[in-house]
Amino acid sequence: MLIKTPMKISLLFIIYLFPLSLLAPLPDCKPSFVFRSVDHEVWHWLSYYNVNEKENWMRVARMESGKHCNSYLSRTQNNVFGMGHARARPTTSQEKKRGHAVYVNIHDSVYDLVLRLERYPQRENFYRYLKRTGYNISPESYEYTLKRVRISDLVDK
Repeated sequence: MLIKTPMKISLLFIIYLFPLSLLAPLPDCKPSFVFRSVDHEVWHWLSYYNVNEKENWMRVARMESGKHCNSYLSRTQNNVFGMGHARARPTTSQEKKRGHAVYVNIHDSVYDLVLRLERYPQRENFYRYLKRTGYNISPESYEYTLKRVRISDLVDK
């Protein structure tokens, strides 16, 4: 089927009015500053949201993701706390992959922790809280290891 001349002209007119560059996706918004490392970004957001016991949560992030958050889970899914996909509370997780939550960025991972803390408030010792809320599968060894994770490079700065 051939296109009639008036339609060709109208298509050219539309393309002239709306160049293809306007249809291209917008670039991702980036902060006006760059974090020295993922650890510093996590520390920043924990401070920004005024998370209680942020030192302990930073230890959790380092234990779950390694120093500089270089574990597979944190690199591919931006999941620095090793959290599963929430089913019974609001979450910033986009999907569930291999049993863990997938986040768009580090901020969403930290904000999901904030949402978790709002849903399950901490009323006791940090380690009892982890045990009560089922954060980890072996509380005794988790507590033992967590207490030995160093974060002095972040706390001092």
